[in-house]
Amino acid sequence: MRRLKNSLRKNLKWSPNALCEFEKLDVFVANRISDRVEYLAKNIDNVDIKPLKGHWYGHYRYAVGDWRIIFAVYEDTIVIKSVGHRKNIYK
Repeated sequence: MRRLKNSLRKNLKWSPNALCEFEKLDVFVANRISDRVEYLAKNIDNVDIKPLKGHWYGHYRYAVGDWRIIFAVYEDTIVIKSVGHRKNIYK
C-alpha cells in the first residue's frame, strides 16, 4: 500500500475528460465510484493506491472492483484524471 504525506482531507477536482467518462457510467457504478472518490479524499493515507508508469507516470490508480480511478495529487488537491473499466482505462 502506498502512503502519501498529509492525511488531512484533500480537495477534489475532476478533469473535463474524467467528468465526461463519469457521466457515461451506469447509475449503480457511478454512485459506487462517487462514494469511493469521497472516501479517497478523506482517507488517502489508508487506501490501496498504486503509482503508475509510462503514459500515466506521476499519477496513481485506485481500484473499485473492475473500475479504475486515475488521479494526481497536488499539495492539498486530488485531481481525478480518468475513470473507466480496467480493460480500457490504460489504453
